[in-house]
Amino acid sequence: MKKILLPLALVALATATASAAARAADPPRSSLRLYGQVNELLTACTNAGVVVTSTTLPARVEKVRMGSPAYYGGLQENDVIIKGNLTNNRLQITFKRGAMIYGLDLATEAGSGKPVTALKGTAADSKLAAQTNSANLTAAAGQSPLQAQVQANSNRDPAWRKLQKYDIVMLIDQSGSMNDVVTGDGLSKWDWCKNQLTSFASQALENTGRRFTIITFNGEYRLRSNCSAAEVQSTFNNNHPEGATDLATPLDFVLKDYLQHNRANPLLVVVLTDGVPAAPELIEKSITETTHQMATSEQIKIVFFEIGNDSDGRALIRQLDAGLVSEGARYDIVDANTFERLQQVGLKAALYDTFNQNFRTSLRVAPNESLQSELEIVRKQLQAARARAAQSPANR
Repeated sequence: MKKILLPLALVALATATASAAARAADPPRSSLRLYGQVNELLTACTNAGVVVTSTTLPARVEKVRMGSPAYYGGLQENDVIIKGNLTNNRLQITFKRGAMIYGLDLATEAGSGKPVTALKGTAADSKLAAQTNSANLTAAAGQSPLQAQVQANSNRDPAWRKLQKYDIVMLIDQSGSMNDVVTGDGLSKWDWCKNQLTSFASQALENTGRRFTIITFNGEYRLRSNCSAAEVQSTFNNNHPEGATDLATPLDFVLKDYLQHNRANPLLVVVLTDGVPAAPELIEKSITETTHQMATSEQIKIVFFEIGNDSDGRALIRQLDAGLVSEGARYDIVDANTFERLQQVGLKAALYDTFNQNFRTSLRVAPNESLQSELEIVRKQLQAARARAAQSPANR
């Protein structure tokens, strides 16, 4: 099966809007083709979620805002914009990545049409056609050859068809215990996760045309959006396990950022961790509060994976999975899967398991005596933390 480079995703919601007063004062915009100076293009790029490094074209992309039209279109840091055309609040850009040229049509204001589409009938489109062997593809009306290939791939696999609907954020434990060996050949938990996520990134791009965000966390957290397989490897190679396990802070950031920006796609948060995170009551609080801001029970899903068979955080994960609704959450949005299952079938299939009600029920059988004892301890700790929070001056 061929690997398809650069997804041109067709889903997102423009998040930046100009004020009503500014729109009323400005005369109607005519079509403006920009080759050298960026001027108006700079503002349009910012609204579409792109920060460039230069005031002249070509301009290198310095940053792509998470959740923006450019983010969902597949634009990445260090891509080089070589041409831009601004028409009726739509920004059409042609950009280079290595030896390849691509094109995107991006919304720069809410209500200005579909947030992202691929440019049609351009040199960029012909490059894409050649890359995907378009002579052997039958594209639906309005689809580029690349989109047709991605659609064909996802249609063959129900797991990718399900995962394709989601914005995916991976939260990866980078605490010191992730250095521990997890396999018979001496592979550490950290390197095991690197291999899994690198493979997942490659498969996701080929089968869904989409990338995902990685956040590594210990006492602090680092975010890298729109990751390719190479960028996943780079993230793991340039960071090393050390320190504590503060999951609450990055998880709360991801959930609030998603809700604040009113994104079109549902959110799938995947947590890979091997221990008990600091301040578990803050994790519980963040998830519970999030459920009360959700429009539907399907809007957000959080999946925990235990990394290693000796996970100290198993009882907390079990409580988050099965006990939040009884503690005040509006919806049950947390699921979990075991490291044993993750090793057997890989990340894609293990994620798909959590959408299967029968499989989810099988994981929630009565815990053994050891886990039951751990659960009681976790529940008492959470109850004590809730009581302290209720007595704090801020809540009086």
